[in-house]
Amino acid sequence: MIRQQSPTNRPTHYKSRYKHDLSPREREVLTLIAKGRTNGEIANSLGLAFETVKWHVSGILGKLQVDSREEAAAYWRHYNSAGGRLTRGLHALIGLLTGKPAAIAGGALAATAAGAIALAAIWMGLSREDSDLPLIAEESPVPARVGNPVALAAAPSEASDVLLSPSSIWYQRQGEGVWRLDRATGSLTRVMAAPAAWQFPITSGGAVVWAMNANRTGAVGFDEATGAEVRAFRFTLPGPFVETWMAATETKLYVAIRHTNHVERYDIATGKADGTVEVELPKDLILAGGSLWTLVSREDAIDRIDPETMQVVARIPLPLKKLHNFCGSCLQQVFASEDSIWALSAAGEGTGTLYQVTRIDVATNEVLAVHEFEGRAGYTMAFDVLGDAWLGHRAPGSPHGDLVHISAATNEIVERIPLPMGKTMLETVTPVGVAVDGDDVWVFTAEGEMVSVRRTP
Repeated sequence: MIRQQSPTNRPTHYKSRYKHDLSPREREVLTLIAKGRTNGEIANSLGLAFETVKWHVSGILGKLQVDSREEAAAYWRHYNSAGGRLTRGLHALIGLLTGKPAAIAGGALAATAAGAIALAAIWMGLSREDSDLPLIAEESPVPARVGNPVALAAAPSEASDVLLSPSSIWYQRQGEGVWRLDRATGSLTRVMAAPAAWQFPITSGGAVVWAMNANRTGAVGFDEATGAEVRAFRFTLPGPFVETWMAATETKLYVAIRHTNHVERYDIATGKADGTVEVELPKDLILAGGSLWTLVSREDAIDRIDPETMQVVARIPLPLKKLHNFCGSCLQQVFASEDSIWALSAAGEGTGTLYQVTRIDVATNEVLAVHEFEGRAGYTMAFDVLGDAWLGHRAPGSPHGDLVHISAATNEIVERIPLPMGKTMLETVTPVGVAVDGDDVWVFTAEGEMVSVRRTP
């Protein structure tokens, strides 16, 4: 790569991979650096945290192999200059003319003419794309309802719970741990290393956030406001690496244990089990409407459990499709809004997977609606003040995800909000986490970004 020795030195040649090495957000930041903006001013302009801007600046200097902001700015000004664009256009034209020699003079003439047209197109395209005047956020096809994406230093896993608490956002990072994003400062810290990457270990009980420990033999509690560890104890399990899910109150922790066909209750003060109920192959666990709810994957049903008596009080069959017999309905997760339980299931594999979202009335245990989605559905749902559901989804053959809005009043899908987030046609946007905060719906992606979407246009 080119290494500039001083802000006034200009590169002696151009390597086109520069532009492609920088992400769209890094190009935005570098554009403002070239205009002389400070990190604080860049943070205000782009709606980013100060630490996030520092992280982007560090990444830019590393990719360009320069030692200072001044050198990076000098490179960017030359890159967007008329000379820089012309150099790139000439290199593209030379590559076009030399890549496929013409067999006869007429062919050579046609190739030259085509090259001239291509050069003109390249010139016009580069003149527009590389200008340092409009920022990418202004050129993006994303509607104003969708905010600018904010880069995360650690991307969530592709099947990750997102927990929105008063001072923090908690989520799981694939294979590396549980992360806490401070909502006031934007700083990101890992509060626990190496949990079960393919599970959903985060739950909240009052001011404590709970996660599975590294080998899934117990629970660790963290202070919601500070991220400090405040409690830890072990479960009564047949061994390590057992599939488990958790739900919590301020005094009790409930654990669904798939391998033993039980849901256990633990006293948080003592760390000891004080209740149990048998459930066939439980999967996922939530507290809602005064009851515990767990998926019964062998029966394609949801069990409703009284948390005081630890007895199953109702089993609700789910009217799900089965595309093959390997996993039946492939029940995934269970969620809760104010008056409803929602179950997410999947059948099939790959892009042909059929996802189903089933809504159940808490008061009557009746199935209210079933929605089907082809493609890929995010593993988290969120609910707003009206009880409407929000689900991340990516349709088959599409690199960009959608945010699906399901009305609680009508049980209809009322809108699908595209989430290109400034990406090109070939870049993917895979929603893996959703959280609602007042009038904003926050979407987390497997590509390591989060973006806010206004609930109403």
